[in-house]
Amino acid sequence: MWIQYESLLFGATLLTLSTGLACMIGMALCRNPKRQAHCHHLFYLALVALGLVTLLAVGSDSGIWMGPGTGLSAMTVGATLDLRADRAVRQEF
Repeated sequence: MWIQYESLLFGATLLTLSTGLACMIGMALCRNPKRQAHCHHLFYLALVALGLVTLLAVGSDSGIWMGPGTGLSAMTVGATLDLRADRAVRQEF
């Protein structure tokens, strides 16, 4: 029974992490505001889902929690990256 639960948790981790990372890349590179808004919504949904999966993994008493925990931190850092070349650089002295 535990092996099935752990494989289900691993599958949920892979699904939410891949969806979140794809949306993160999409919202960073997309120029169309409507598509970018869709990527934002999907990214936040995947971020919440991965947070829940991480909580379940921590409570499962196995080493599987490191995968979703690392993915959660990568998604939070990746959401703040601005990869556009046309952004204004602000310098204050």
